[in-house]
This record gives sequence, C-alpha cells and structure tokens, in this order.
Amino acid sequence: MRRLVARNTSVNTVVAERVAVATTRASRAVGLLARDGLAPGEALWIVPSRGVHTWGMRFTIDIVALDEALSRLERHDEVAARLVKLRYFAGLTHQDAAEALGISRSAADRLWALGRAWLFRELSK
Repeated sequence: MRRLVARNTSVNTVVAERVAVATTRASRAVGLLARDGLAPGEALWIVPSRGVHTWGMRFTIDIVALDEALSRLERHDEVAARLVKLRYFAGLTHQDAAEALGISRSAADRLWALGRAWLFRELSK
C-alpha cells in the first residue's frame, strides 16, 4: 500500500500524517478490520469506495466520502477534478499542476476555486 499525507489546505492543517491507500480488492476488503485502532495521525483511504461498513469493527471511525465527491466533480468538470487530484494527492504546486494540465495560471485559479467549493459543498451535506 502507498502512504500519503492528508492536508486541509484551506486552513493549512494536516488531517493525517500517515494515510495508507487501499486500492486492491484484498486491501479494501480487509480495511481496518484486522486492527485494534488507529494511532493519532493515521488514516486509511479506500479507493474506490461506494460505502463503508463498520460491522466487526473494534473501534469507532470517522468516514470522509472524498472519492465519491471527486467522482461527481469529475462528471461536472473533468479538468477541475484533475487539478484537485494533482494538488492534493500528487503534491504538485499550483503552477506545476497548471503546466501539467496545459492550462494558464488564471484558468487554474478559477478551476481550483471551483474544485474546492464543490468538494466543500459535497462533503458538508
């Protein structure tokens, strides 16, 4: 499994310092069931995920429906979704992400604002 850092860039805080990414059928199926808990700063990102069950869990969890929200953003504006993914998950700077997408800095600014607002609204429902 890959490991990432999860950041909330709107308030400049680290949400989780050690994010494991479960992308295989086996790692998604096991999830957190084999664990007694998560240490402070740990998280598991299950990709893709249409839902999460807590049957058999030995501890409580907070669930963030980011993957589904990103999928909806991608259907609304594919370039905005790609920009968000490059910034959040690949760790590219704003300028590097704009160049990778072949768009201007001002277009990236507009798409970044759209993507952040979209995700905030979707995750606040």
